[in-house]
Amino acid sequence: GGFSGMNPTDDPALRLVGNWQAVLVANEAQFSYFRITADRRVFGVVPCGEPRPGKTVYIHFVMLAENITEQDFTLRFAGKEGTSVRRYYFEDGVLMLSRDRSNGGHQWQCSRVAGEDLPEYFELEYAKALEKPWS
Repeated sequence: GGFSGMNPTDDPALRLVGNWQAVLVANEAQFSYFRITADRRVFGVVPCGEPRPGKTVYIHFVMLAENITEQDFTLRFAGKEGTSVRRYYFEDGVLMLSRDRSNGGHQWQCSRVAGEDLPEYFELEYAKALEKPWS
């Protein structure tokens, strides 16, 4: 038959699904929040700049995760041509992500975040992003 016999838990993408806080290993003051959905969408926010009292300054990004294997995946900004590869592995429940050296060679340490622990602006921007096409 057409069934491959692969257990759904064998899909490496399923280990990446969820909400994460990423901290840049080289500079722990630089962090972001991101969500990977079961349909391979990646949404994130990066706090940046000097927030004025009561206002958080941030940028958000909308990407698609493609070609997910056991050790890497390709990120493509929604609506754009260029791609960037992220290597990953898990270490004691922490997701370690790295970008290849030609792209700056950054490495991030990512921890799971409960939905209620995400900043309010994350969910507001996510809701807006869902209203637009991601392809």
